[in-house]
Amino acid sequence: MGKTVTVIAGLVIASAVAYHYKPEPSKRRSFSTTPLGDELDREMDSVQANLEHSQHYLRHRLVPSIKANWNEQVTQVTHALIESDMPTRVKAQWDKHVLGRSSPSS
Repeated sequence: MGKTVTVIAGLVIASAVAYHYKPEPSKRRSFSTTPLGDELDREMDSVQANLEHSQHYLRHRLVPSIKANWNEQVTQVTHALIESDMPTRVKAQWDKHVLGRSSPSS
C-alpha cells in the first residue's frame, strides 16, 4: 500500500505543477513565435497527455481495484466475526470479569 500512496502523491504533485505552469492562451502565442517556444509547446502537450492518461488509469483501473479489494477484505472479516460467535464469548467475559457474575449457561 505504501508504493500506491507514493505513486498517487507523485501524480497529484505533477498534475498540480503542470497546471500551475500551464501558460495562458495569450502567453502561448508569444512562445510559439520562437523555436524554443515550439519545443516548449510540444513538451507541455506531451506532459498534459501523459497526465490525462495517468488520471484515466487512476480513475478507471486503480481506484476501483483498491475499492474492490478493500470491500472483499471487509466482507471476509465481517463473516469471520459473525461465524466465530465472538459476541457471545465477549458478553460472557464482560459478565464474568466486569460485572462479577457468572453466565447462566456455565
